[in-house]
Amino acid sequence: MKKNIKYILLLIVITFMGNGFLVSAATPESIFYLTWESNGLSPVDYQGKNLSSVDGVIKVSVQPLIYSGTGYSDSSRWQYRWYLDDEFANVDGVGIKQFRFRIKGYNLNSHEVKVKITFPNGTIQEKVVIIPIVSPRAVIKPVIKSITLRDGIINTNESEVALIATPYFFSNANNLKIKWYRDGEYENNDSLVKNNIIVKPSGSNSFLMKILISDATDSLIRAIGQVRINFLGI
Repeated sequence: MKKNIKYILLLIVITFMGNGFLVSAATPESIFYLTWESNGLSPVDYQGKNLSSVDGVIKVSVQPLIYSGTGYSDSSRWQYRWYLDDEFANVDGVGIKQFRFRIKGYNLNSHEVKVKITFPNGTIQEKVVIIPIVSPRAVIKPVIKSITLRDGIINTNESEVALIATPYFFSNANNLKIKWYRDGEYENNDSLVKNNIIVKPSGSNSFLMKILISDATDSLIRAIGQVRINFLGI
């Protein structure tokens, strides 16, 4: 009889523990999502994170999912206070879940953005995100995909090579100046179509082609790309 009682008690304990685990597993987690996006320029087929450089605008958003009892709390009723590089950014208030700022200063590596959230009961939580800041880039590629670019060098049997340069991470696509150079000499050719150029052998079968892309309003915001073309003449 005593063995039966012990067995029944053990079953009851296991049942309560199992129910507790099920309730715990079924309860949604409380999560803070802090994400960012930039207006940095990149082509539509670019698969990476769209980064930003000087003069770019960053938007940071927080989506706190706090579960309390029967559902998620209404995050629009909470107080949000934003900080940029550990300094108060003069942005706070109820329901302010987004923060925008413009990148200023040269040779920056990153910015730190922090948000402090004050709940109706007075408790505070905070979340931090590090946003990388990069230099603009100019990537040169051959227009014809059958022409191979490897380690910055094109070896070709073709009689000419069409190049296209793509700017990355500038803040304004409509405010760029583009200049091509062949072996250090500026290509002053009115037939050039902005970021396109056709290169033909002329006096030499090897050329170093460079492109300089800069912001029309700030020449310090710039990118240089280069590629060497070797006409093999086979």
